[in-house]
Amino acid sequence: MASSEKISWVRDNWHTEKETGSPCTTCSRGRKRLRKAAEHGKGKRWEVRFYDTAGTQRRGGRYATEHEAEDAAAEIRRKRTPASEVEADPSRGRITVAAWFVEWWRMQTADESSLRAYRCRVQHIERLIGDRPLNALRPVDLQTEFVTPLAAELAPSYVRQIGSTMRHALDLAVEDGRIPGNPMRSRLIKFPALDRTPVPVWPDRNVSAMALALPLWCAGMVLLGGYAGLRQGEVFGLAVEDIDEAAGLIHVRRQVKRHSNVLVFALPKARRTRSVPLSPALARGLRMHLDAVGARAVTLPWMTPAGKARTHRLLFTDPETRGEAAGPVRRSWFNEAHWKPALAAAGIIRTPEFYRDWDEASADGSHALRHWFAAVSLELGVNPYQLSLYLGHSTPAYTLTTYGHLTDRAGRRTVEDHERDLAGLLDRMYASGQRGVRCDPSQSATTGVEDGGTA
Repeated sequence: MASSEKISWVRDNWHTEKETGSPCTTCSRGRKRLRKAAEHGKGKRWEVRFYDTAGTQRRGGRYATEHEAEDAAAEIRRKRTPASEVEADPSRGRITVAAWFVEWWRMQTADESSLRAYRCRVQHIERLIGDRPLNALRPVDLQTEFVTPLAAELAPSYVRQIGSTMRHALDLAVEDGRIPGNPMRSRLIKFPALDRTPVPVWPDRNVSAMALALPLWCAGMVLLGGYAGLRQGEVFGLAVEDIDEAAGLIHVRRQVKRHSNVLVFALPKARRTRSVPLSPALARGLRMHLDAVGARAVTLPWMTPAGKARTHRLLFTDPETRGEAAGPVRRSWFNEAHWKPALAAAGIIRTPEFYRDWDEASADGSHALRHWFAAVSLELGVNPYQLSLYLGHSTPAYTLTTYGHLTDRAGRRTVEDHERDLAGLLDRMYASGQRGVRCDPSQSATTGVEDGGTA
């Protein structure tokens, strides 16, 4: 039989290492350049393969995400690996959960934003079972003392994320020989069902009202969020060279985000660059924005504060910086000083009696523009697979999970009507010169560090 390392593995069915495959720009991440296989875009991308007891290679199923496939492959290895191969040392298993996470942290190589998310999850784990030895963890105890209390406090999706982090940490403990098996993979562990509340979608009038309520320098952000589906950080990082009118595309290559309290240029979320359609009306709108506001050079380090400095002529920069060299837009400052006042002016949230006493507006942040873009795209007949590429989602399955309740909208809107509506909005946006609402700049400074965020 094959060694335990070769019992099971995950295969990417959409891509090939052969030079004959054409370059894949939609799935490539960072410096890793993928080439399309014949099956690209057909069925689920990730497949588990394994060797049976006779040494024959078998298929173990296909999965929408790499994470699901890795979990399935790990489960096959767990069931097939003899106890004699694991060689768990009982004395090494006496380490507490909290102490093991100290070791676990040293193995992590994720980016800063992912590490911040892990840190929050680990705090919940250590609070509930941090003092328990690894070799004393039992599935029933984990259910009653860990999963159930979390489910009573937190959203189901977040409970599952915390559980995933715990499962991964115990997988490493198994591989390190500290415990013979991972109790978090037991069928006795039951996570709460996910909340399938449909994503709320703005009515068309909200999008138009925000485009007219925002100041002239940032009104074009509504065009990129609502008519191209860009995230807020991607809008902040969009440069003139990313607009390809000849090809009819906007290339989403970077975002502005915070890393260790410093703003940097970074790859888009999940390190996934992409290209989205640039319609004639949208191209006209971006030209009108550049004619009215212009673009300015911004220099930031790449990926980390110690990264090599890069300079790009961005469409949106901090208006309070003067001269040709500009500063990037800071997310928390923008949201407080411009976005929320515009929401109030548009009648989406109430105007507060006192400055910064805003209503909770989590459903009305800039991400609402992406939801509207997705809904309109489905109405225009864009299929979910293509939409997932435009939005930069990991898989079409995620897109369907999020927007599946909107698929019956196909055909409700025509491209001609959509372009005509946008053309009319542009005439109103750029006809009256400088306009929009804004809080008093002397009051707009926020405590703490400003950030660009990943949106």
